Amino acid sequence: DARGRWRRAVQLSLGVARQVEAEGERLLQDINSGQDLSQWEPDLCIQMLRIPAAQNYVAISKLLKRANKKWMLEFLECDGLGVLLESLEKLGARGFSSVVDTFSQLQCVSCLRAVMNSQVGLE
Repeated sequence: DARGRWRRAVQLSLGVARQVEAEGERLLQDINSGQDLSQWEPDLCIQMLRIPAAQNYVAISKLLKRANKKWMLEFLECDGLGVLLESLEKLGARGFSSVVDTFSQLQCVSCLRAVMNSQVGLE
């Protein structure tokens, strides 16, 4: 029935959101422990940016600041900048209803700054 399909869709969506948030935690752990970051493909990071979680923005901001030219170029070619701008727009539409929302907005801006300050982002 329709309610059952809706319930399964919501559960699937929540499961994906939890998985992406867990990826953000793993990325932060890899960054903090000095692990090789080459496993973090731009596509995966862009998927993480679509889930508005502060920890995702923190992790990806750190990754963007350390990214080499090739990685950053691929990130931009996969519309990473567009996704960041879209995320910031969505976060801004929420307003400043909580400290977490405000922190998420600041971290999203930090990601944008990292892209714009990169050599590839300036070109």
